[in-house]
Amino acid sequence: MDEFIKTFLEWFRNDNHSRIEDFYADQITIDKLNQLSKDEFIEFINEFAREGGKIQSGGYRTAPQLIENVNKKYEEFRGKIIEPLTSGFNLESWLQWCESFPFFGKGLATIYLNRVNKHKYVVVNNKSIDGLKKLGYKIPSANLKSQYDAILAAEKKLLEKYPAIENFFRVDAMMHYLIGTDEGGKKFDELVARSYFNLKGFEDYTQYFGSKYDGSSPAVSWFYDTRNKLEYLVILLSDKLKRNFTINYKERPNTQGGNLKNYVLTGFSPNGVHPDGKLFIKLAFHTLNNNPAFDVEIDVDEKIEDNPFRADRVKRRDETRLRIPVNQDFPQDWTTLINSIYNHVDTLTQEYGKITGTQIPVKPKVPKTSKSMSLNNILYGPPGTGKTYHSINYAVSIVENKPV
Repeated sequence: MDEFIKTFLEWFRNDNHSRIEDFYADQITIDKLNQLSKDEFIEFINEFAREGGKIQSGGYRTAPQLIENVNKKYEEFRGKIIEPLTSGFNLESWLQWCESFPFFGKGLATIYLNRVNKHKYVVVNNKSIDGLKKLGYKIPSANLKSQYDAILAAEKKLLEKYPAIENFFRVDAMMHYLIGTDEGGKKFDELVARSYFNLKGFEDYTQYFGSKYDGSSPAVSWFYDTRNKLEYLVILLSDKLKRNFTINYKERPNTQGGNLKNYVLTGFSPNGVHPDGKLFIKLAFHTLNNNPAFDVEIDVDEKIEDNPFRADRVKRRDETRLRIPVNQDFPQDWTTLINSIYNHVDTLTQEYGKITGTQIPVKPKVPKTSKSMSLNNILYGPPGTGKTYHSINYAVSIVENKPV
């Protein structure tokens, strides 16, 4: 992660984000806003919305509707825009108001807060949510206040660990780099996702698995990191087998009963079959609190009531399972792990096609030589005894995979 942060900061210095970091510093002050006439204030809001505060794109689509509502409730809106600049500002009630004001969405509203104070307020939008989740943080899909609090806590941790980022504007820029640019996404895969499983976590966090869920627990971060690594393993298997595997199933870390799950998994299917996750090839670390193991098998989403594959779930899992205990002999790198499981994954790919009635191309296999024939025969003898003649016969038998 340290290398990724260095790469981001280098990108930031050369990107337009660094030039617009303080774009509104002289415009969003209590004195400046109080000096604006009604028309000037509305024009400022219109421009800010259209440009997404120089952070978010697509604002031009909803800016007209926002301005229409601002005109209807001008005094209320202007007062709320001034509030974050005053002492005694109540963030919670302000965020609740934002949710009730049409077209002043969470993205634009929190971008405005960040422009008021980049050291105090975070940005809440899909980019920041997706980026933080990719880094292993849990962000709830609840009301704005809950999301804001979760993002604030996560980004504070990032700033504490990587103070060179300096402020929340730059953290948001890093989320853009990670999620919104090909360069950042690839760098993350190279520098972070490609690192191997944190196998020490199986020992360090044993006591957490199956116990009461705590979103701030290091075991939860380990869960998300491990799930990301399982998803990366799917990419490596796709490359190894020259197949098109797509992720179609994943689970959150907490149970409905409020405990941290004692397993972490990802599911995938060939050629995008069953994107709803009804049936998937599963990679899973399970029984994390007692003798953990790594399984590769075919499984189903049993929560889908009309899932046609539920009936044979237990039998299918038992018949298709490859199990590797997570102990001192467990593979210590990607290459060893892939070589341990790729043949089984290819077999399950064919089985998946049979179960679903879909056509899965059979990979051509390199012909094997006859078991009765050595690969290192030496023909010797004086001239004229048939060495050349017999060597031709041997060559043909090898190519055609037939006995001599």
